[in-house]
Amino acid sequence: DKDILTAAFAALSKTGADNFRVELGHAEIYKALMDELGADAQSAEGIRRLIENKSFAALGDALEPFKGKPAAKALSAMPNLFGGIEVLDEVESLTGNVRVLGATAYLRRLYQALDEAGYGDRIMIDLGLVHEMDYYTGIMFRGYIGGHSLGRPLQRAVRQVRQGYARGRLRH
Repeated sequence: DKDILTAAFAALSKTGADNFRVELGHAEIYKALMDELGADAQSAEGIRRLIENKSFAALGDALEPFKGKPAAKALSAMPNLFGGIEVLDEVESLTGNVRVLGATAYLRRLYQALDEAGYGDRIMIDLGLVHEMDYYTGIMFRGYIGGHSLGRPLQRAVRQVRQGYARGRLRH
């Protein structure tokens, strides 16, 4: 993941734009909280959409039947959980879910490695990044230049780099 994100940062740097950033999330956080919540598939998809769209009031309504569960509190906070590394502290304070804690520990290590590579000031953690949850199993990221999302084009380019490494066409 560090290599792929370093390649993404390098590609963004080559655009000449000074105002780019990459948002990082982790699919396991949402999935673990939903498993803990015990919601059916339809409710889980509705909650996911509300988090993604940052629909705070509607999310509160959707989580009302689960209000006694710790996972509901963490899920209701997810649209607001974006910023620096402190976001990981916040989600950890909301849940003791072992899978969530494992994912946040991984994001911390990845953030630290990218910070040491000189990209720390360009990284945002966004735990509301919950799109296409059936597809993702680990980290998710989205690149931005000047506030414009490069999500799909950047992910497509990185996927091609990954495939090149996997097929032995590219070397580290």
